[in-house]
Amino acid sequence: MRIELSDTELMLAGQIGAMREMINRAAKRQDYFPHLTESKKRNEMIGVMAEMAFCKWANQYPNLDIAPQSGTTDVIYQGWKCDIKATDLENGQLIVPVKKKKGSSDVYVLGVIDKNVVDFRGFAVEDEIINEKRIKDLGHGPTYCMTQEEITKFKEDAEQVTSLQSV
Repeated sequence: MRIELSDTELMLAGQIGAMREMINRAAKRQDYFPHLTESKKRNEMIGVMAEMAFCKWANQYPNLDIAPQSGTTDVIYQGWKCDIKATDLENGQLIVPVKKKKGSSDVYVLGVIDKNVVDFRGFAVEDEIINEKRIKDLGHGPTYCMTQEEITKFKEDAEQVTSLQSV
């Protein structure tokens, strides 16, 4: 499922992402991926882009708070606590920090960013990804990982809106 963001939405995502990065740094928020020092603002921006795109698709207003956050739920969709994950790597994996507490989200959604488009490749429920067998080291320490082939795909038809209900 591909969602296109407008120029205004991109600008807003950039501003919110930069502000979140600055607030989190000032609050000394625990950094799950400390090796990403050069691209923290970019990572925050693509995270906000994915959250905004998911909310646009779900016809919900996104959480634009800039307060310090760590391990929070991004959106509640049809009663599911969703954590929206994003990457700008075409073959990027759904990754969740090993320090993420069980119960903080029900579903983890993967969005792949290409310019102003977020392509949601699929999702995994908590028990599928927060699982010892999913721990891998991608070169920066252990993390829970699932490849795009392993996650549940979104339906591409009119029934797409109910695809999380089938879990």
